[in-house]
Amino acid sequence: MTTQDENNPPPGIIWRRTADLAWNDLNIAGTPLAGAPVYASDLGVRSSFYRMAAGDMLKKHRHMKWVQVMVVEGAMEVTQDGEEPFVARAGELYFVQPRHPHTEKAIEPSLILITTAEPPPPAVKKRPS
Repeated sequence: MTTQDENNPPPGIIWRRTADLAWNDLNIAGTPLAGAPVYASDLGVRSSFYRMAAGDMLKKHRHMKWVQVMVVEGAMEVTQDGEEPFVARAGELYFVQPRHPHTEKAIEPSLILITTAEPPPPAVKKRPS
């Protein structure tokens, strides 16, 4: 067995490192966050990394399609309407069903990977200087 060259993955594999991604300021549920797309398929599924500082909060929002959130680093407090909050820590994930209002808050600096069938979020509008 040979070791694959890290700069030349095998056919059919898409390999990404967070350090090599193009990070952009995106508007996620009204909060500006640094986001980096990882993958988008022609079937409408996409994955992106997002960085959140401790205290960053995604105000109450809902999704029209499913969303899966993997906490890669840090910890996220998630509150769904009518339910007790829970904390998802590094190595854990949560799945949000469509149309369920919820809030998400980074309780420590966090890196999350979101996979969804929703369209990409808009870029943060820059004010003219």
